[in-house]
Amino acid sequence: MNKFVLVIELIILICFNVVFVLFNGTDNSTSTWITYAFINIALLFPFLVGTLKFRKTDMSASAILISGIYCFVELIVGIILLIINPDSWIWPFVLQLIILSIAAVLVLSYLAIDKK
Repeated sequence: MNKFVLVIELIILICFNVVFVLFNGTDNSTSTWITYAFINIALLFPFLVGTLKFRKTDMSASAILISGIYCFVELIVGIILLIINPDSWIWPFVLQLIILSIAAVLVLSYLAIDKK
């Protein structure tokens, strides 16, 4: 992984966390903190996928594309959930866990196919 990409990832992560705390403070509902955690996972996901070792570049590109799509989808879903701020934490958790699971299974599938 390129050090430049790592620095950009860290800058984006730091900016998101600073903006989140400035706008929302630290006294938030459980659903807000769950959404916050999933957005942080989504921001780290492309970096984590980029550290996987693929033999074929097309598999690597596909996995990185999936991680980018997941990051974008989670950001949209997360922002909507932060705006709605539901009373129950269960359905935001399940929704975001399903989205993360789909992305992880797809990336791991590409990794398994690449190893064959």
